[in-house]
Amino acid sequence: MDPEVSLLLQCPPGGLREEQVRAELSPDHDRRPLPGGDEAIAAIWESRLQAQPWLFDAPKFRLHSAILAPTGSQGPQLLLRLGLTSYRDFLGTNWASSASWLRQQGAADWGDKQAYLADPLGVGATLTTADNFLVFLRRSRQVAEAPGLVDVPGGHPEPQAVCPGDSPLHKDLPGELVVHELFSSVLQEICDEVQPDFRAGEEVLLEWGSRGPRVYQNHFCGDTGVKWQSVFCLDKELVLGFA
Repeated sequence: MDPEVSLLLQCPPGGLREEQVRAELSPDHDRRPLPGGDEAIAAIWESRLQAQPWLFDAPKFRLHSAILAPTGSQGPQLLLRLGLTSYRDFLGTNWASSASWLRQQGAADWGDKQAYLADPLGVGATLTTADNFLVFLRRSRQVAEAPGLVDVPGGHPEPQAVCPGDSPLHKDLPGELVVHELFSSVLQEICDEVQPDFRAGEEVLLEWGSRGPRVYQNHFCGDTGVKWQSVFCLDKELVLGFA
């Protein structure tokens, strides 16, 4: 396993269905303000905009923690504790040159090395064809993260898909609708970027999670001739190989 990835949780064999997952949205799960204030984030964002004026900010879900219920428990099996963050905060913390220091400072100040990081929740998919080839895309050279590199289909679940508007609030994001967005967004990303012929009734299952580039992995196998696995991720990573 990549040394920068640590296993966060492993779901029961067979994965978890949407109705077995619950999301808890709270300001308590947001990123902590940086020591001395967030002016550094604003400065990084302005510098990015000068170099890449096509970038735009948008709200994102922030992963605070995930709790898996004991084996045999009734009801929802996985609780996702989510806050809100933004793409601007992601570039100004996780992707900043000070990211390592922020992790150290978060551990010292709050007992949580992620406390000062945006940690936006994203989705990515490893798409496998029926004849065992993997589908990859090349990232645009105009994106802020890993421009021009080979990548998997993916993006982010969007708070604005649950509550339209520029600044959705935690109280306006019902947990069941957030969970639905997490599961449906990875299908939407595959359809938008690869355009396979999915059929109605195909199912997404949550299988495992980790802290690092990957956060949660879904598993899917339908009867359309396309098999795929998807990953909720903090940032995109390159995975090469044959199925």
